[in-house]
Amino acid sequence: MLRTETCLLFLLLHGLDCANIQEQNAVRKALRADLLKDYDRIVGPVSHSPRSLLELTFVLKITKLNKVDTKNQVISVNAWVFQQWKDPSLQWDKAKYNLHKTRFSPKEIWVPDVSLINNGDKLVHVAGGAELFNADTVVRQSGKVDWIAQASFTSTCNLRVRFWPMDDQFCTLTFSSWTYTESEIALKMDNSGLTTGHLSNNEWDILNITVKRGLLDHNNCCDANFSSVSYTIHMRRKPLFLLFYLASPAVILAALSLASFAIPAESGERIGFVTTILLAMMVFLLLLPEYLPENADELPIIGILLVITLIIITTVLLATICVLRFYHHSGKPSKLVKTLLLFNCCSKTKQNRNHEKCVHNGKSETRSKKSDVQPMELEDMENPRRPEAKDEEPTLEKDIDIQRDAPRNDENKVSWQDVSVRVDRVMFVIIIATSMIACYLVYIWR
Repeated sequence: MLRTETCLLFLLLHGLDCANIQEQNAVRKALRADLLKDYDRIVGPVSHSPRSLLELTFVLKITKLNKVDTKNQVISVNAWVFQQWKDPSLQWDKAKYNLHKTRFSPKEIWVPDVSLINNGDKLVHVAGGAELFNADTVVRQSGKVDWIAQASFTSTCNLRVRFWPMDDQFCTLTFSSWTYTESEIALKMDNSGLTTGHLSNNEWDILNITVKRGLLDHNNCCDANFSSVSYTIHMRRKPLFLLFYLASPAVILAALSLASFAIPAESGERIGFVTTILLAMMVFLLLLPEYLPENADELPIIGILLVITLIIITTVLLATICVLRFYHHSGKPSKLVKTLLLFNCCSKTKQNRNHEKCVHNGKSETRSKKSDVQPMELEDMENPRRPEAKDEEPTLEKDIDIQRDAPRNDENKVSWQDVSVRVDRVMFVIIIATSMIACYLVYIWR
């Protein structure tokens, strides 16, 4: 019996709720019919009188940074768009309908045509208005209309590539009406939705978002200006990935090309080694245009450094060819070559050192002979010039002449192999110095 009463009570309450819902639906239908009876969605709340300027609050809350396409110069974001205005034609008496708000489709009432002016999506002709925002509007009894919608915007952005990939970028999303001038609609901004903490992705950090009001002329299409709101996003790229895969291989290839100077010329593998490095660098440079736009205004510094690296490797290859050409040259090098490579200076220096050594040894030997004088017997004093003494006198002079003529013989023994070794060392020093100067000039130029 108790279970039967409980079921009957439940059915009674459910029936009352259904009747109440049906009554509320009937009231909403009556309210909508009354509001839309003489309503013209083309005219709307906009008046051409300056005294009745329509104030439209526009708020963009960016929720996600989808993509920054450096090559195509566009940026894509997801955002919530909040718009609020007052429409006197949509007011009603709360006591009569017992409702404080209702909903309308954007195709039923007037909605603003505020859109993204610098739209970069080729598939979307109008990035805003009723064409993009499909959410219903919420109308309150006072006539205030709230239109909240979520959308994805693709905006054009002039991305600077000079400091790529360690660059900061400023991209602006500008919103304005296409048809209503500043004397008809005034856009108001709100900074409450500007948050950046959760917007960073794997490639970019969002540092700041600023908003400001302005005026647009739509490329001088009309005599009047249009009220606008611009959101500027300050982003900083995370360069670790690109530097690891772009800069590291270039540094390794440049180091290997310089290490080729340690390979002996007679090994025969030096040209092949440097040529392989040069081909690897040229293939590696083909990857760089895939990340950058075809911009003739400025070049990225890292691209200039990579080209300098390519020039360095090419210079190393040319130096290797010259060294091997000298190494396998036949005959004797000319005096001009010896002079240019300072062989004569080195020979004169060596000659002076040997001469000083010879004189020093001669004096030492004379002193030693003088100190080794032994007491002579009477017969030796009577006959001081013995045959043994005659043979020993020219020995010192012959040694000095031999040592004096030794540098001349060394100078005549300079071969093309010696020239190749000297050229190899000189080219190594020149390439190292030139590379350091080039990097320093690029650092100053930046």
